[in-house]
Amino acid sequence: MTTAEAKPKKKKPSVPLSRLLAYMADSRGLFAAGLGAMLLVSGAQLAGPLILRKIVDEAIPAGDVPRMLRLALSYLGLVLLMGGLTYWQTIAIAKLGLSVVTKIKRELFSHMLSLPVAWFDGHQVGELMARVESDSEKLRQFFSNVGIYLLGSSIFLAGMIAVMFAMEPTAAFYLVLPMPAVLALVIFLFDKLRVWYEKARRLYAETVAAVTEYVQGIEVIRAFDRARHAIDRVEKASREKRDLEMKAGIVEYSSMSVLGFAIGPLMTALIISRLAPGIVAGSLTIGTLLVFISYAQRLFDPLMGIAENIRGLQQARVAMDRIFGIMDLAAEPAGSGRKPSFERAIEFRDVTFAYKEGEPVLENVSFTIEKGKTLALVGPSGSGKT
Repeated sequence: MTTAEAKPKKKKPSVPLSRLLAYMADSRGLFAAGLGAMLLVSGAQLAGPLILRKIVDEAIPAGDVPRMLRLALSYLGLVLLMGGLTYWQTIAIAKLGLSVVTKIKRELFSHMLSLPVAWFDGHQVGELMARVESDSEKLRQFFSNVGIYLLGSSIFLAGMIAVMFAMEPTAAFYLVLPMPAVLALVIFLFDKLRVWYEKARRLYAETVAAVTEYVQGIEVIRAFDRARHAIDRVEKASREKRDLEMKAGIVEYSSMSVLGFAIGPLMTALIISRLAPGIVAGSLTIGTLLVFISYAQRLFDPLMGIAENIRGLQQARVAMDRIFGIMDLAAEPAGSGRKPSFERAIEFRDVTFAYKEGEPVLENVSFTIEKGKTLALVGPSGSGKT
């Protein structure tokens, strides 16, 4: 006889992302709190340079010291408010992610216990452990970081652009013009890095699977003196994973550092060149220049946030497909609960068994176990003892 994979159920018409968001139904309050705090923080970040503009353009020329102090205190209060809101936002979205992923893990584990034994025969224990934990972690990051920060970065970027266009459309146009190219470059870089990170995750799963297998079979390893083989195999996978992650990390951080270092000064130089003639002619103020410079120095941060979180969103979608792929497998019907009767013997007659079709591990095996007798089955892992 051969084992067969459990047949998947018919897929629901809802899109995968909407299915994932359904797990957030009981945590809408946390999502609203995190989103509200994020919007207020974005507004405070936009308001900070505008307060400085009032100090430079209005309070200082008028010699109004009390107003300068009031505006300075307002700026300080804004900073403190941002700190408190950021703390609250972090707590809310962290609780949201943990709440959602706990529900998913509970449902996933419960469903796995109902799957046919044949399905587990085709998957290593370590592989399933690494896959479930790693994929669940990606979904937690989606709710705790990726989704809400992707939205927050987009809102903050849009807010800065709107304020700059309202103040000086021409300078804002030149400042925004290179942004799509920069964003495309960063996304392209992350797409290239994604291949390395995916391979590193596969190596991690292989390492966990190997360690689990060797720990479970420690008696066999000791009996046949295979400790060095086990160490070499695990060390090889670990070394490959380390080298790959180091390579990807060096490329990512060096590239982002170069882009961050280059874009800031270039944007500042571009702003000064566009606004300086208006300041000299008296049509623009120094405060306006300070607002543009402040926003220009922050433009790269939301661009980076958008690009990096798009990568996180892609990883979450892959993890979601893997988890729901398991959940969509048909459960095996439960037994009747009645104990089988046993009177004389257990007989196996011409039994053939295969984990994979066409690759039998047992062929035409026959034996009988009389009642009251004991029979030991000895063999390496994967030889068909179970």
